[in-house]
Amino acid sequence: MCEKAQAYPPVEYPGVEKAPSGRISPERSRSIPTHPGKVAGIGSEHRPNSPRNGGRIHVGTVAGLASEWWPDCVGICIFSRNEMRKPKVSIGLPVYNGQLFIGRALDSIIKQNFEDFELIISDNASKDDTKDICRQYVEKDRRISYYRFEQNTGAANNYNHVFRLSRGIYFKWAAHDDECHPAFLRRCVESLDSAPESVVMVYPQAELIDEEGKTLRTGSDRIESRDIHPHRRLAKILLGMNLCDPVFGLYKTKYLQKTNLIAPFFGADNVLLAEMAMLGEIRELDEILFRMRAHSLRSMKANPSARARAVWYDPSAARKLFIMPNWERMVWEMLKAVSRSKLHPADKAKSFLTVPGVHYWRRFRNAGGLIKNRMKQCIASMLVEHERDKIAERKP
Repeated sequence: MCEKAQAYPPVEYPGVEKAPSGRISPERSRSIPTHPGKVAGIGSEHRPNSPRNGGRIHVGTVAGLASEWWPDCVGICIFSRNEMRKPKVSIGLPVYNGQLFIGRALDSIIKQNFEDFELIISDNASKDDTKDICRQYVEKDRRISYYRFEQNTGAANNYNHVFRLSRGIYFKWAAHDDECHPAFLRRCVESLDSAPESVVMVYPQAELIDEEGKTLRTGSDRIESRDIHPHRRLAKILLGMNLCDPVFGLYKTKYLQKTNLIAPFFGADNVLLAEMAMLGEIRELDEILFRMRAHSLRSMKANPSARARAVWYDPSAARKLFIMPNWERMVWEMLKAVSRSKLHPADKAKSFLTVPGVHYWRRFRNAGGLIKNRMKQCIASMLVEHERDKIAERKP
């Protein structure tokens, strides 16, 4: 544990036993008298010198919630919430070694023209200057909370951690290397506020940017579906997902709670959106309000193999003898999601057929396109060679 964490004694809870390490034991963590969306031992109600009570920012151990989900992990929190009232929107930003771009991402969030939000940062034991950068933002904006794990728990755990700490009726994930237009939250909140109950999430259009923030191309995944049939909404997900930028849209928390969130495998974001589609309609805003950054350190580029990606999602995968191929694992997990759903039996049967049918038809179509392009290239190169030969024959 870092030096500053040792400067504050652990919070004592009456009737709650501690593990030998000083942390609350996983078996008793459920008995901690705290709100489900908060981390036990961090709230300013337990620290008289917290910002909410006019004191300073403090550091404490993430005792209850972390020990329940990840018994081997202890978190550190620089806590900055100054009020107990629930915000309308919660933003969760998981990060690992994000010093290059996290400042730009945080600037784009705190400059939103919709201000009723909280920002929860969860640092997965970064080894660079991420912690120091986040500390500066925590001190500037009381809406920001920063949590840190002492060892890397995997991307999936970190993504789910920020959601479980959230309190808003709407929730959004944010990536440390992407940026949002200042009107992102306002326009998404307006859309969900005016939408019928059947709408479960909304997302804006996106553009792809480079490391310097220059636009590479516009256009994003188009997965909007207002169809009343779940299997047709599911087909839209299977056909429309490429960059998977809609996963960074705005969700209704009560529906997101009914999913498996981000599971520890490649393609988990696709499966999550499929679960949302089976729960209700997905709306799209006809505005470019999201900027997704392409760079060499992005997770999928930095982890090209199936095993490397599996370890990125879940470090324990490094000990597995067999890693299922990426796309086959995604299809299998999507079928499991259909099985878990509470759809009408007829809709469930249609969804079971939709998943492999649409997925493999799309892969076959894409493979055919690749073969066609290669044939065109071969023919073009043959014609070029033929013209060169004819020119060579004409020369004396």
